[in-house]
Amino acid sequence: MSKLLIAIDPGSSGGICIHHPKHSAEAHKMPETPKDACDILTIAKETAEMNGLEIKAYMEEVGGFIKGNPAPGSAMFTFGRGFGQLEGFLIAIGIPFELVRPQKWQKALGIAAAQTVCGQYEGLSDEERKAEKKRIARLNAAAKSDKKNRMKEMAQRLYPSVKVTLNTADALLILEWAKRQGKTVVETEQVENLVR
Repeated sequence: MSKLLIAIDPGSSGGICIHHPKHSAEAHKMPETPKDACDILTIAKETAEMNGLEIKAYMEEVGGFIKGNPAPGSAMFTFGRGFGQLEGFLIAIGIPFELVRPQKWQKALGIAAAQTVCGQYEGLSDEERKAEKKRIARLNAAAKSDKKNRMKEMAQRLYPSVKVTLNTADALLILEWAKRQGKTVVETEQVENLVR
């Protein structure tokens, strides 16, 4: 039986992408309100039922604390609340789902980690340490931005008919990873040749 797939990159800068087996993917920036997110998932479930399709969602699983991430506790709380709401919607609507770590889907798609650097602060004065921390933060932000742009470019190559944004790129790539689950090695290699 064919499947309707949903991929979710949780968080306010994430997105929700849906793949109907007979249509191109659709990509949504993460909605501003929980109700709007719930509506997207509800419509996907209804579409699957009307077309006799199985449905499955894949949501990126991100931990609360990320080493080196200076995000304040309030930002982590907001992210956690949004993640929990999405998980609750999937359960309430009756959409089976799987949580997938970013390392897992990114490694499978050949996406290299951002080349971040750590600072060496031993022996520096307070002023030098402060300046070095700012320099390291700029370098790491540039590395992460470069990775995000490479991922957006990959999503654009894989989904040329979809308007890809930085908000939807990760969800589209999670969707691509989900589509490859259960495929034969030959089929996966054919898709990977498109990426190169």
